[in-house]
Amino acid sequence: MTSEAGAVASGNAVRGSAGRALRTIVTAGLVAGALDILYAFIIWGLRGVTPLRIGKSIAAGVMGREGAVAGGVGVGLFGLLLHFIMATIIAAIYYGAARNIRLLVERAVPCGIAYGLATYGVTDAFIPELVS
Repeated sequence: MTSEAGAVASGNAVRGSAGRALRTIVTAGLVAGALDILYAFIIWGLRGVTPLRIGKSIAAGVMGREGAVAGGVGVGLFGLLLHFIMATIIAAIYYGAARNIRLLVERAVPCGIAYGLATYGVTDAFIPELVS
């Protein structure tokens, strides 16, 4: 194999690895985000809170309470988009840590549960009260 062919093969391996990593992170973010928002819809829905209001509450973290309350469906959808972006970032952090800390891979289920509970506790502390 020529050095040029080796460089191309190496570049393809790096792109393939990066593609797998991105796919894993995005999939984990979407799954975690969907389960988390479903939980919120069920728990808050039993209290009469609509999914739109939940989305607005998430958006209030960026827009402020007044901006979120004044907004319509677009603000609620923006909040849901933010929710999935945050879930994907949280998944990326775990993925990055797992590349350096073998325990996170070897004991993925208990470590993942602990990480999920920790992130739930941290994010719950910073989420504003549901907007009206």
